[in-house]
Amino acid sequence: MKIKEFNIKNLLFLICIIFLFSCKEDKVDNPVPVKTSGTIKGTIQFYNQYLNLYGDIEQDKSATYKLVGPNFAKEITSDYHFSFSEVPFGVYNLYIKKSGYEVVEFPFDLKYENSQMVLTSEKYISEKRTDKSIIELDPIRIRQISTHVPKPLTVIGQLGSLFPLGDVVLQADYNENSRPYPFVRFFVNKGGNVSPTNFVFSFTRALNYPYIYIRATELKSYGFKSGDTISVNSYGDSDLTYYNDSAKAKFPCLSQSSSNVVSHIIQ
Repeated sequence: MKIKEFNIKNLLFLICIIFLFSCKEDKVDNPVPVKTSGTIKGTIQFYNQYLNLYGDIEQDKSATYKLVGPNFAKEITSDYHFSFSEVPFGVYNLYIKKSGYEVVEFPFDLKYENSQMVLTSEKYISEKRTDKSIIELDPIRIRQISTHVPKPLTVIGQLGSLFPLGDVVLQADYNENSRPYPFVRFFVNKGGNVSPTNFVFSFTRALNYPYIYIRATELKSYGFKSGDTISVNSYGDSDLTYYNDSAKAKFPCLSQSSSNVVSHIIQ
């Protein structure tokens, strides 16, 4: 009787051990799937300064979208909506192209952290999620390349005197009947040569007034002094952005043609 009772206990123990091992094996054989890819969605807004002084959005045009990464490359043509699915996690560049508009390059890093897809980029762009594996970007604005051709500039001269510089005054191609007023980018350099790749500083103006003032204080801050030759050239541009660093500046929306180069010796 004791032997029989012992055998039953041993049998039950063995059954429990086998059951535990079988559960463990099932867990190993059926792990929780790890995500390796996701979906990137977004929209673009075509920015056209000539429809409105502050820009107007056109949403009836198509563009080409190209997404390139280490093991992924895909190009699509679509309207202002775009979507890339099954994008493996990694480092990417998104290129957006449209004839007559700047080429937009958007670099980002796609990861999977804390059970959801994460997108990081040096270019600030907010995002929202409709799913842990879907990221929808905020609208990306694409600016139109300027078609404005600046007319010749004229140097009026200098006004007043300040440490010891005076403001340099130019006459630009102001037209009171031209609405909205075009944006023009001015490049300023020392000596006789000036261009979008050879300048000391640059600025834009909406041509709503016939005169352009290059302030004495600004000239002084960039190292200009009495006796220096200041040279100025201008191109049509798309907005009022300002660039100080010629080594890093990019001007994707400049007009193909420029005005004349004018020079003036600072008094």
